Amino acid sequence: MNSALKKFIKEKAFQIGFDKIGFSKVSPVEEEIKKFYLSYLERNYHGEMKYLEKNVEVRFNPEKLFPEGKTIISLATNYFSHIPENSIFSRYVTKKDYHSVIRKKMEMLIESIKKEIPNLKAKIFVDEGKILEKYWAFKSGLGWIGKNTLLITEEFGSWVFLSEIIINLDVEPDLPGRDLCGECRECIEKCPVNALIDDKLLDARKCISYLTIEKRKILNSDEGKFLKKYVFGCDLCQNVCPWNKKAKIKQEEDLNFLGNFVDLSPERLRKMDEEEFKKIFSNTVISRVPFEVFKNNLNLLLKNLPHRG
Repeated sequence: MNSALKKFIKEKAFQIGFDKIGFSKVSPVEEEIKKFYLSYLERNYHGEMKYLEKNVEVRFNPEKLFPEGKTIISLATNYFSHIPENSIFSRYVTKKDYHSVIRKKMEMLIESIKKEIPNLKAKIFVDEGKILEKYWAFKSGLGWIGKNTLLITEEFGSWVFLSEIIINLDVEPDLPGRDLCGECRECIEKCPVNALIDDKLLDARKCISYLTIEKRKILNSDEGKFLKKYVFGCDLCQNVCPWNKKAKIKQEEDLNFLGNFVDLSPERLRKMDEEEFKKIFSNTVISRVPFEVFKNNLNLLLKNLPHRG
C-alpha cells in the first residue's frame, strides 16, 4: 500500500478545506452493527424514515455500492459558528446547504487525485443513507460514536459534516477511533423529550430534529408538545457535550452563519408567506421541508412558548 499516495490525498484534502480525513478498507460491516441496525428497525425507533428499511444489504456491504472500490476515504468538515442564543434554528441549518458545499469540495479532491492517477475511479457520498457514514468515520479514525449517536471528534466535537469517497485504490487503513465519552451522560440526561433512551440509542419518534426535519408532515398534538425551543432541528444534546465546548469557528464563507437569520424572529416568521419562505431559505436545507409543515411547527412552538410569540 502506497504511503506516498496517502500523504498526497491528505494534503490535498486539507488544502481544499476538509478538517479531518481517515481511511478504511472496503469490507462488510461487523455482525454486531448489523444486529443493532436490524433491531432498531424492528422496534420502529426510526419512525417514518422508511428509506432506512431499503437496501439494507447494500448498507451492510459497500462492495455492493461500488464493486471496484478498495478504500473508503472518510472526511469531516467543521461547521461550527456562533449563532444567537435565542435562535430557534439548529446551528447546521444557518448556513448554505451543506450537501452542495461538501460535494463541490469532494469533486475538487477527486480531480486533484486524478491529475496524479488518471485511472482513479471514485464514488461520492454526502449524507446519504446507502452508506453507514458514522460507522465508517469511526473505522477510519475520525472519532467515535457518542452516547447521543453522533460522531464526535476530539478537535471539533460533533460540529462536523461527514462525507465519504470510495476509490478503486488500495490505501493503508487507519486505526478506528477511541470512545472518549467515559462516564458522561449529559446528552442523555439533558434531552428535554427523553429521545435518548440509552447509550447510543435514539427513539427518533420523540427527537425534535426528526419531527421538524425528517417527518415532513403535520405533527399531531402529542408530537407538537415536544417542540420546546427549535422550529427546525435541535442542538440540545450537542450544546451540553463537553467535547463541543472547545470547537473553533470554521473560517469559510460558505459555512459561516448567514446574516439573514439574525432578523428571523418568531414574529417575522409567523407573517412570512410561501414566496418569502422560498426566497429566504432557497439555498439552505430548510427549503427541503414543505412550507405548510414549517409554519405549523412554528405555531406549535409559539404555543408552547407563549412569551416568544
